[in-house]
Amino acid sequence: MLFQVETDKALKLDAEQPSRPSRERPVFIADDWFDEIVRMIKEYTGDHMAAVVVDEEVARLYPERLQALYDAVPRMRTIKFKGGESAKTLERYAELQGFLLEQEVHRDDSLISIGGGTFCDLVGFVAATFARGVSWISIPTTFIAQFDCALGGKTAVNVQGYKNYCGTFYWPNVVFVDRSFLRTLPDRYFRMGIPELAKLAMIGDEQLFRELCEATAGGRGVDGLRDNLEDFMVRAMKVKLSVSTRDPFQRALRVVLLAGHTTAHALEGASRLHLHHGEAVAIGLAFESFIAVKQGLLDADDRVALIDLLENCQLPTVLPAELHDRVVVEHMRLEKRNRGRMLSLVLPYKPGQAVDDWPASRVMMPPDDLWGELTAYRLTCG
Repeated sequence: MLFQVETDKALKLDAEQPSRPSRERPVFIADDWFDEIVRMIKEYTGDHMAAVVVDEEVARLYPERLQALYDAVPRMRTIKFKGGESAKTLERYAELQGFLLEQEVHRDDSLISIGGGTFCDLVGFVAATFARGVSWISIPTTFIAQFDCALGGKTAVNVQGYKNYCGTFYWPNVVFVDRSFLRTLPDRYFRMGIPELAKLAMIGDEQLFRELCEATAGGRGVDGLRDNLEDFMVRAMKVKLSVSTRDPFQRALRVVLLAGHTTAHALEGASRLHLHHGEAVAIGLAFESFIAVKQGLLDADDRVALIDLLENCQLPTVLPAELHDRVVVEHMRLEKRNRGRMLSLVLPYKPGQAVDDWPASRVMMPPDDLWGELTAYRLTCG
């Protein structure tokens, strides 16, 4: 929105803000190809420095991969820390900035992140702001990061327990997805990606949504996804890339990717970030689809299919009893996309049609009305 307020108390200079130059940002996906990733990084970085920020658990499980990077990139420096939402702080951000200064990283050097969604958000924010922007290579290692978090260009840290309040839009120069990292991913953390997978399918690929429902039915659950996992991931990635490319700075259409997320972010904040993002999104989709059916935006049968998909994968769909609705609504009130005193929600919509029908799925609700919906959902769904 343009700033159109005028004053005679100050000199006004008309300064244009140039658009970010269009450039290719390739995403590569394959299985068990880290040797080739190393070769490509070596070729890309040349004799420049590569500062690697790696999840300490990934470093423990894959020391040979880090060693291969060391052998290939002569000027490589590494810092390790534990991932998770609790790491996405301004204090950790400052620590990483200090690390880059100490290592004398310059704008023509590269920053490499190896880890889950935390590393996409935090390291991306560091890359965007250190020296006003350095080259960033992203190697996502968790399920949710590989098909979702690493692709959209959103970078941020949490502020006082509120999700992603300080950040910017900044894209990796390249994303390398090696699905072999998923073999050592605990089952719980694999499941955490399924709500986002289901969301992307609902937004832009109805056939994918139906296939996910079918694959997880009949007691197969999470295991039913693994036979066609790369196909499912690639199709979801295409939805994410299509929407985020059409609206890179989330001025309109891209908001459609936030189905279920107003509730999810509030639950994460209210739980002091103890509730995992994937679990929070599952509950958010379940609750917001409850509202969507009541508002005629989603067919009841499609909601049942969504809930079955989530529950078949052992994901929560009820609001945590220990989180009072007042606290949840208070966190919703501070959602970044709200307007005035109205709360902004992007509700689950007719599978595959949310993009074409945008902004039909976006609704604004007063806090008291949303509080009433939370109460009704608890009474109806446990």
